[in-house]
Amino acid sequence: MKDVECHFESFCADQIILDIRGGINFNDNDPLSLIVKFIYDKCKVEIELDGLVKNIEMYNANSGYVTLDLNELSDGKLDYFISLY
Repeated sequence: MKDVECHFESFCADQIILDIRGGINFNDNDPLSLIVKFIYDKCKVEIELDGLVKNIEMYNANSGYVTLDLNELSDGKLDYFISLY
């Protein structure tokens, strides 16, 4: 899949919701691996996420909110970002 613009919408222990713009080329229940670059102030954290697409809520033909059920994260990077957020 090509690079698409994503915005962090919300996060809980086993899910992340992303606002994806510029094309959603997958469906509910598809496995998904992505690299998310969180930027907060001048701090950038890059995290690889793997999971299953739980829900897609389109708000136009190419964009929408995607809920991803995450596989277990063993990396402290996401915790670090959330502590900044």
